[in-house]
Amino acid sequence: MNLKRDWVLPWAAFRLPLFALVAYLFRYQLVGFYESTFGFLGRMDFIVFTISTLSTRLLLYFILILGLGLGFWLVKKLVFLSNTVRYLTSLAGAFLVIYISYTYLFQTTAAFARTTAVTTLLALNTLPQEWLARGLASGRWVDLIFMAGVGVVEAFIPQSYILWLMEKGRAGNTARKWAWLSGVTVASLFWIFLFVPYNNPRVFSLAEKIHADPSVEKFATGIYNWVELNPDYDLLYVVGRGTNFMLAFDTNHLEQPPLRSREDIGKTQSFAFNPVLQELYVYKAETRELVYLNALTLETLRYVPVPDLSPGDVWIQWQARDDTIVLSSEADAEIGTPVYVFERESGKIIASMPFPIIPTAYLIFHPEKPLMYFNSFRDPYFAVWDMTDYKITKQVEISPRTDRMIFSAKDNEIWIASPLDGAILRYNADTLEATGRIKASLGDRTLTLDTTRNLLLTGNFMNNRLVVINLTTNKPISSFYLGPWIRTIALDTEKGLAYVSTVRGMFRVTYTK
Repeated sequence: MNLKRDWVLPWAAFRLPLFALVAYLFRYQLVGFYESTFGFLGRMDFIVFTISTLSTRLLLYFILILGLGLGFWLVKKLVFLSNTVRYLTSLAGAFLVIYISYTYLFQTTAAFARTTAVTTLLALNTLPQEWLARGLASGRWVDLIFMAGVGVVEAFIPQSYILWLMEKGRAGNTARKWAWLSGVTVASLFWIFLFVPYNNPRVFSLAEKIHADPSVEKFATGIYNWVELNPDYDLLYVVGRGTNFMLAFDTNHLEQPPLRSREDIGKTQSFAFNPVLQELYVYKAETRELVYLNALTLETLRYVPVPDLSPGDVWIQWQARDDTIVLSSEADAEIGTPVYVFERESGKIIASMPFPIIPTAYLIFHPEKPLMYFNSFRDPYFAVWDMTDYKITKQVEISPRTDRMIFSAKDNEIWIASPLDGAILRYNADTLEATGRIKASLGDRTLTLDTTRNLLLTGNFMNNRLVVINLTTNKPISSFYLGPWIRTIALDTEKGLAYVSTVRGMFRVTYTK
């Protein structure tokens, strides 16, 4: 099989970048295919943690390439030893270093097995060049394997693949002598990205130390989600997957343990805060009840039964205009009732919303009109619900996979985070017509406004950063590294402080100078 250089080399050089480009262009379809085929349930942690620790792992990756490559190069300089002895000496040294890293640096389980796997890959790809020369010249089957094995040969036998390419390109012998570096590169990739667990605490801690900032204070460790600030009493309310209770931190003494509710509310996603009556409302899934708590003492005030709410994470909002509580399930399955509206004082259900157009991403209210806006993480729609007639009055198609929303009263617009677009989408609050977008970063999903300073704060679940955008210029003016999976931002605009929840802890950020 005679392969011509004029198309073999371009195909070899550009095939992986080409596939990466296609994956980016069809990212919406790929995400949809993944969800419909495998589902996100139980895999979201893996996806988020893998993406959010990428920069830290890349730093470790390049350090290990440098160290491992230098070690192999020094051993190759021992010309008084045979090829076989130098080869085995390099592998023995690499095995020791890799084993120590898994045992003491990353503190993983099955350190020996992980080390053996990485060292085996290294052994296959740092072979003396002379050992490979005869096999690569064996004919058409070798050509066929290297041409068709897109991604596989680059991942598992890169040294042989590069030597084959050099043979086709008639590269000089000096260049071929460095083909073993590809083995070091790929083995280090497996070492750090595949065999160090996606949720390894040591990687998270290292990232926090690398990006340490005096403006960022981590005051609690745990898995947190929704937060609300009570500025009148200097209290910060918190719930999340890391606690079964409502927590209230004293913002003047964050070093002290938080006040904890006696009521076990379960590991919930959200709650609502009523600053007028100083009450908190949270859904207790175990008993299917809406629980009212005193916001100052966290004592339980009353229980309201919630019949047949659809299964899934729940959003709760208190609407000040007509003193109602909206309870909305993300509805993992189309059973039960996804949305209820309760009259707060009586606890009676006064309205509900049927499938299929429901809030599976987020919901907010118009500050002056009886309107509720909502979007969907699963489907590309944005809609408004008239809370007088309890009907959807407008609905438009938007980008898929949108997330949190905020109401910009100054512009009379709804702003919606679109993580896959890397933008904040803007829509007129009356017509739902698109009015433009604010450039953000890929992965920005959490939003809040500082109207006093005309600032937009965004939280990114991919790069772990809280970014402050000047809305006069629509340009970022500061950025703060926090941790993986930023969930919610609550602002104390008077003091210029942001309280931010993540799956690694609670942070206080001084976002103004």
